[in-house]
Amino acid sequence: MSSFEEFEQKHGKPELCEKVSPQQRQAFAGKLPEVLLDAWSASGWCRYAGGLFWTVNPSEYEDILPDWLKEPEHAYVYLRTAFGSMIFWDGRSNYFLDVHDKGVSRLFTEVEDVFNGTLCDDDYLDDVILRPTFREALPRLGQPAKDECYGFLPPLGMDGEFSADNLERVKLREHLAILAQL
Repeated sequence: MSSFEEFEQKHGKPELCEKVSPQQRQAFAGKLPEVLLDAWSASGWCRYAGGLFWTVNPSEYEDILPDWLKEPEHAYVYLRTAFGSMIFWDGRSNYFLDVHDKGVSRLFTEVEDVFNGTLCDDDYLDDVILRPTFREALPRLGQPAKDECYGFLPPLGMDGEFSADNLERVKLREHLAILAQL
């Protein structure tokens, strides 16, 4: 039984999973909660809900976080959304980094509560994760790839309009670098 059973019931089984090697898992032992490492060992880093969520290799975000956080030393991204927003662990709690307004909000302390609570709450999914906008854009844009996200063009920070019509599939890293500079 998965520790994130409610999350998988709500969003479906993992897709496009990338196997996590024992060495990759060991690199984060003591840095991330064990329940998260166990989930990686069971499923890998995967896509959920057609690309609304991706569990990710934190190593791939180590050079991105300094652009977004004042103290990124002990922060590890483990999940990102279709819009590039990130959920990370800082050794004490979980946080959501909204790349559109650069806001950081504290989530539950336990990872299981983030997956099975926060990420299953319909209001949170609609208001924060932007699920309706994702669903509206999905038929036109298709599912974002592992290295892609949906980006508002022009970006919201440059007077872009919040509309699914203004979304494009963009390269994730490049888009996050641009948004961090706004």
